[in-house]
Amino acid sequence: RIEVIYGPGSLLYGSDALGGVVHFRTRDPKINYSQEKEEQLTTNAFVRYATANTEKTIHLDIDYGGRRWGSLTSISHSNFGDIRAGIKRDSLYPDFGLRNNYAVREDGVDLIYENSRPNLQIGTGYSQTDFLQKIKFQPHDSLYFVFNLQMSTSSNISRYDQLTTFVNEEANLKWIDWYYGPQNRMMASFKTRMLGKTALYDKGSIIASYQNIGEDRFQRKFANVHREFQKEQVGVYSLTMDLDKSIGSNNQSNFYYGLEANYNTVDSKAGRIHLRNETISYDINTRYPSGGSTVRNYAGYANYRWRSRDSTLNFNGGLRYTTITLNSKFGAEDPIEWPQEYLDGINNTNSAVTWGAGLTYNSKSNFQIRTLVSTAFRSPNIDDFGKIREKNGFISIPNPVLKPEHATNYEITIGKQFGKLT
Repeated sequence: RIEVIYGPGSLLYGSDALGGVVHFRTRDPKINYSQEKEEQLTTNAFVRYATANTEKTIHLDIDYGGRRWGSLTSISHSNFGDIRAGIKRDSLYPDFGLRNNYAVREDGVDLIYENSRPNLQIGTGYSQTDFLQKIKFQPHDSLYFVFNLQMSTSSNISRYDQLTTFVNEEANLKWIDWYYGPQNRMMASFKTRMLGKTALYDKGSIIASYQNIGEDRFQRKFANVHREFQKEQVGVYSLTMDLDKSIGSNNQSNFYYGLEANYNTVDSKAGRIHLRNETISYDINTRYPSGGSTVRNYAGYANYRWRSRDSTLNFNGGLRYTTITLNSKFGAEDPIEWPQEYLDGINNTNSAVTWGAGLTYNSKSNFQIRTLVSTAFRSPNIDDFGKIREKNGFISIPNPVLKPEHATNYEITIGKQFGKLT
């Protein structure tokens, strides 16, 4: 399921939700509550083929539900061929989308071939495999646990825009290689869901999770014997707790609160591979600090919701405190001679209290007024704070005094429903 929430959603979802939140939820295994049988098994599968890029996709998922245990296994594999563009073009842009030639390496020599099918955008194809395994254990009605394992990998994925860049008007291609290595992602989480009413909560969840994400970049100019690479590895450790509590006997008021802690690591390497003897030299700049980077994020939030007895008036308000610390170290062997403070490690810490309040009035005549005032806060991340990049003669350098972004949002909506909904 995908949930789209407009406006600053940083109270519940974190400091980066300046303009809105797109929240993805994968489904949980089903526990069998039927009195007719002890367990049930549901299987779903499909195969898809598309002509525009010769897509071939196969998917299978198996959902098993017992009295206390449930399991959901899902696997998908897709193979996407090169995209085939349409043949009809605006007369002002007769060459738009055409791939007239392409570069390959054969027998140790870089060659440029004319494309006999110029509408076929050679270099856009790739494949991807996704796996999901969830196990649910529910010892009684007010408590259950879910273990979630997700894995995803891909083939090399080309930067097609770079592969079609020319050095000059003679159609000499600039790059023969420009691609991302297999994008590998692994996530494991353990969720505890509590549903029994206590003095502190009516519902609650605690989630501990770990992610490992790998992404590599490879590029080589035409006729160059060295292929450059940049390799990044990211580890994400997270612990969150969310609690809900109804106030009063008529459930007109609800209080939501929680805590969150995240710790991220970013490792970055870069170098050149000699195509003939396969020697590796680490003499180019890494994308991110070569000594490693970390991000520590701690937050707590509280949210209050109230509605009148007839639900004509609804109020929602809350606040969140967030503190984020970045740390990056640079290597003494880097091509750039860094100041000593960069070798020791540079830091950046930002904190903020964000808040939001909204009021909605719904009349019995289907007239509605909604008002909202909210703030949001986005702290710099490692990409903003420590990235090293050269492009078009300009260099991005680390900035230890980079400041966060702040946003204030005001909304008012007036609506009236005419007629009856069918």
